[in-house]
Amino acid sequence: MSKTVDGKAKMDSDTFKPMLAKIEDEHFSKEKIDILKNPREGVYYSGKQVTKIIAEFTHSSDKIKALEIVVQNGVAISCKKTKLLLESITFSSDQLKAIELLANCIKDPEKKADIVEVFNFHFDRKKAEDILEL
Repeated sequence: MSKTVDGKAKMDSDTFKPMLAKIEDEHFSKEKIDILKNPREGVYYSGKQVTKIIAEFTHSSDKIKALEIVVQNGVAISCKKTKLLLESITFSSDQLKAIELLANCIKDPEKKADIVEVFNFHFDRKKAEDILEL
């Protein structure tokens, strides 16, 4: 029996791969975002799937827009994948937005403290700790 999150099953590769291929084929962020806006009922994204989707966007602001849409559908992500995703985002303010979006999606909360290592400045680390309720 496959694991569920909020009553949803993880998106299988037969559904994910064609969707990712469509995103990869688009040249502009708006079109990539539009693909993500198609409802994916009854499924959630894994951390690996989320990092692959976000990698298709160049600008931090576009990565955040994509992440907002993906999280609305449902996400289960590890702290390790969360760190990888944050490292792909240029600005600390956008990294903090990403943490806000993902804080309730982390499937190994006992490792949340590892996430704050991404931040170089004490002020940003403190904000991340507050968001993650550490």
